[in-house]
Amino acid sequence: MGANYRIVDNRFRTHIPESKGGPHHGEAAGGFVVVMVELLIMSVLCIITCVGIMKNKPWHHEMQALMSAVHLFGVIMFVVPEFLTQCQNMAPIGEKSCLPELTPFTFFYYYFGVGANLVWVFVPLYLGYTAIMESAEIKAKAMKLKTN
Repeated sequence: MGANYRIVDNRFRTHIPESKGGPHHGEAAGGFVVVMVELLIMSVLCIITCVGIMKNKPWHHEMQALMSAVHLFGVIMFVVPEFLTQCQNMAPIGEKSCLPELTPFTFFYYYFGVGANLVWVFVPLYLGYTAIMESAEIKAKAMKLKTN
C-alpha cells in the first residue's frame, strides 16, 4: 500500500531526497503521524464503537460522536494543509495547483481522490449529528421518567 501512496502523495516518497523532489522532513513527519494515529488509535476506537452499536451499549452514541469528530479532525490535519500549500504534495507531485489540468491521470489520481475524501466530511457530520440527537432524546426521556 505504501507504494500506491507514493504515486499520489509526495509525503510518502521518503525514499527520494528533498533536493530531488522528495518531501520536506516536516511534510513526511506529518503524513507519518496521521497514518499512525489512524492505525493505532482510530482503528481501535472504531472497533470499540462498532461493538457498542451492535450490542446497543448505553455509551455507543457518545463513541459514535467522538469518532465522527476524530474523522473530521483527520480531514483537517491531512487535507487542509495541502490546500494551504497549493497542493504540491498531491498528484501531479510538484505542480503548485489545486486545480491541475484535466487528464486521465489527474482525473483518477487527483480529482477522484479529492472527491472521494468528501465522504470523510459528510458521513462523520451526519453520523455525529444523529448520535448527538439520539443521545439527547434518550437523556430527555430518562429525565422525564426520573421527574415523574
